[in-house]
Amino acid sequence: MADSSGIASFQFLSYKIDTVNIQVTKNIGTLSMYSILPSNQMNFEVGFRKAGKYLINGVVHYMGGLNIKIQIFDNNKIKILSGDFGIAGLFRPVGDTDRNFEENMVHINIPAILLPYLRSAITTILSQAGFGTVVLPLINVYEIARKNPVEILDYTDSPVLGPRPDKG
Repeated sequence: MADSSGIASFQFLSYKIDTVNIQVTKNIGTLSMYSILPSNQMNFEVGFRKAGKYLINGVVHYMGGLNIKIQIFDNNKIKILSGDFGIAGLFRPVGDTDRNFEENMVHINIPAILLPYLRSAITTILSQAGFGTVVLPLINVYEIARKNPVEILDYTDSPVLGPRPDKG
Protein backbone atom coordinates (compact mmCIF):
# COMPACT_ATOMS: atom_id res chain seq x y z
CA MET A 1 0.00 0.00 0.00
CA ALA A 2 1.00 3.58 -0.48
CA ASP A 3 2.04 5.82 2.41
CA SER A 4 -1.46 7.32 2.45
CA SER A 5 -3.01 3.99 3.50
CA GLY A 6 -4.47 5.47 6.67
CA ILE A 7 -1.42 5.22 8.92
CA ALA A 8 -1.14 8.42 10.89
CA SER A 9 2.12 10.32 10.68
CA PHE A 10 1.37 11.87 14.08
CA GLN A 11 0.13 9.61 16.88
CA PHE A 12 -2.13 10.70 19.72
CA LEU A 13 -0.78 8.74 22.69
CA SER A 14 -2.73 9.98 25.72
CA TYR A 15 -4.47 12.85 27.42
CA LYS A 16 -5.38 13.95 30.92
CA ILE A 17 -7.87 16.49 32.17
CA ASP A 18 -5.44 18.24 34.51
CA THR A 19 -7.37 21.27 35.72
CA VAL A 20 -10.87 21.32 37.17
CA ASN A 21 -11.69 24.24 39.41
CA ILE A 22 -15.21 25.56 39.85
CA GLN A 23 -16.69 28.03 42.29
CA VAL A 24 -20.45 28.19 42.68
CA THR A 25 -22.39 30.96 44.39
CA LYS A 26 -24.09 29.43 47.40
CA ASN A 27 -27.61 30.83 47.48
CA ILE A 28 -31.21 29.86 46.90
CA GLY A 29 -31.22 31.38 43.41
CA THR A 30 -28.44 29.09 42.27
CA LEU A 31 -30.15 26.04 43.72
CA SER A 32 -33.47 26.92 42.11
CA MET A 33 -31.97 26.84 38.58
CA TYR A 34 -32.87 23.59 36.88
CA SER A 35 -33.40 24.30 33.21
CA ILE A 36 -31.06 24.10 30.25
CA LEU A 37 -28.92 27.23 30.17
CA PRO A 38 -29.42 29.54 27.21
CA SER A 39 -26.18 30.59 25.53
CA ASN A 40 -26.63 34.22 26.64
CA GLN A 41 -26.15 33.09 30.26
CA MET A 42 -22.66 31.76 29.64
CA ASN A 43 -19.27 33.25 28.77
CA PHE A 44 -16.15 31.29 28.01
CA GLU A 45 -12.56 31.83 26.89
CA VAL A 46 -10.22 29.36 25.24
CA GLY A 47 -6.45 29.55 25.59
CA PHE A 48 -3.81 27.33 24.02
CA ARG A 49 -0.87 26.29 26.17
CA LYS A 50 2.72 26.47 25.09
CA ALA A 51 3.76 23.14 23.64
CA GLY A 52 6.79 21.15 24.73
CA LYS A 53 9.06 19.05 22.55
CA TYR A 54 10.64 16.16 24.47
CA LEU A 55 12.99 13.30 23.73
CA ILE A 56 11.70 10.13 25.44
CA ASN A 57 13.78 6.98 24.90
CA GLY A 58 15.34 8.60 21.84
CA VAL A 59 11.96 9.45 20.24
CA VAL A 60 10.59 12.98 19.83
CA HIS A 61 7.29 13.58 21.62
CA TYR A 62 5.12 16.69 21.90
CA MET A 63 2.98 17.75 24.81
CA GLY A 64 0.33 20.38 24.21
CA GLY A 65 -2.87 21.50 25.79
CA LEU A 66 -5.52 24.08 26.26
CA ASN A 67 -7.52 25.79 28.97
CA ILE A 68 -11.13 26.95 29.06
CA LYS A 69 -12.50 29.51 31.50
CA ILE A 70 -16.26 29.54 31.86
CA GLN A 71 -18.76 31.76 33.65
CA ILE A 72 -22.47 31.10 34.09
CA PHE A 73 -24.98 33.81 35.00
CA ASP A 74 -28.53 33.70 36.31
CA ASN A 75 -31.48 35.46 34.66
CA ASN A 76 -30.47 38.70 36.38
CA LYS A 77 -26.92 38.51 34.93
CA ILE A 78 -25.42 37.69 38.35
CA LYS A 79 -22.47 35.30 38.15
CA ILE A 80 -23.36 31.99 39.77
CA LEU A 81 -20.45 29.85 38.57
CA SER A 82 -16.90 30.38 37.41
CA GLY A 83 -14.65 27.56 36.34
CA ASP A 84 -11.23 26.76 34.97
CA PHE A 85 -10.71 23.54 33.03
CA GLY A 86 -7.57 22.26 31.33
CA ILE A 87 -6.31 19.33 29.32
CA ALA A 88 -2.86 18.11 28.25
CA GLY A 89 -2.06 15.57 25.57
CA LEU A 90 0.98 13.60 24.44
CA PHE A 91 1.73 13.05 20.75
CA ARG A 92 4.59 11.74 18.66
CA PRO A 93 5.47 11.95 14.99
CA VAL A 94 5.85 8.72 13.05
CA GLY A 95 8.63 8.85 10.49
CA ASP A 96 10.42 11.93 9.28
CA THR A 97 8.59 15.23 9.51
CA ASP A 98 9.65 18.67 8.38
CA ARG A 99 9.45 21.87 10.44
CA ASN A 100 6.27 23.08 8.67
CA PHE A 101 4.48 19.80 9.38
CA GLU A 102 5.60 19.94 13.02
CA GLU A 103 4.31 23.47 13.48
CA ASN A 104 0.94 22.70 11.90
CA MET A 105 0.47 19.61 14.02
CA VAL A 106 1.45 21.35 17.25
CA HIS A 107 -0.28 24.68 16.61
CA ILE A 108 -3.53 23.45 15.08
CA ASN A 109 -4.05 19.71 15.34
CA ILE A 110 -3.10 19.13 18.99
CA PRO A 111 -5.65 21.67 20.28
CA ALA A 112 -8.24 20.47 17.72
CA ILE A 113 -7.81 16.86 18.86
CA LEU A 114 -7.91 17.70 22.58
CA LEU A 115 -10.83 20.16 22.49
CA PRO A 116 -13.66 17.59 22.19
CA TYR A 117 -12.33 15.70 25.22
CA LEU A 118 -12.31 18.89 27.30
CA ARG A 119 -15.76 20.01 26.03
CA SER A 120 -17.17 16.63 27.00
CA ALA A 121 -15.59 16.75 30.46
CA ILE A 122 -16.95 20.26 31.08
CA THR A 123 -20.45 19.24 29.98
CA THR A 124 -20.37 16.14 32.22
CA ILE A 125 -18.96 17.94 35.27
CA LEU A 126 -21.44 20.81 35.06
CA SER A 127 -24.34 18.44 34.45
CA GLN A 128 -23.36 16.31 37.44
CA ALA A 129 -23.00 19.51 39.48
CA GLY A 130 -26.69 20.23 38.86
CA PHE A 131 -26.45 22.81 36.07
CA GLY A 132 -28.32 20.78 33.48
CA THR A 133 -27.06 20.50 29.96
CA VAL A 134 -24.33 23.01 29.26
CA VAL A 135 -23.20 22.78 25.66
CA LEU A 136 -20.17 24.83 24.69
CA PRO A 137 -20.45 26.17 21.16
CA LEU A 138 -18.17 24.86 18.43
CA ILE A 139 -14.81 26.57 18.39
CA ASN A 140 -12.78 27.42 15.29
CA VAL A 141 -9.40 26.09 16.43
CA TYR A 142 -7.74 27.03 13.15
CA GLU A 143 -8.73 30.69 13.53
CA ILE A 144 -7.52 30.84 17.15
CA ALA A 145 -4.21 29.21 16.15
CA ARG A 146 -3.78 31.58 13.22
CA LYS A 147 -4.23 34.63 15.47
CA ASN A 148 -2.28 33.23 18.45
CA PRO A 149 0.52 30.91 17.35
CA VAL A 150 1.62 28.41 19.98
CA GLU A 151 5.24 28.51 21.05
CA ILE A 152 7.08 25.18 21.00
CA LEU A 153 9.52 24.95 23.91
CA ASP A 154 12.38 22.55 23.20
CA TYR A 155 13.19 20.25 26.12
CA THR A 156 15.00 17.61 24.09
CA ASP A 157 18.24 18.34 25.99
CA SER A 158 16.51 18.03 29.39
CA PRO A 159 16.13 14.89 31.46
CA VAL A 160 13.70 12.29 30.13
CA LEU A 161 10.49 14.25 30.70
CA GLY A 162 11.96 17.69 31.39
CA PRO A 163 9.98 20.51 32.92
CA ARG A 164 6.33 20.87 32.09
CA PRO A 165 5.47 23.85 29.88
CA ASP A 166 3.48 26.49 31.69
CA LYS A 167 -0.24 26.79 31.18
CA GLY A 168 0.16 30.13 29.42
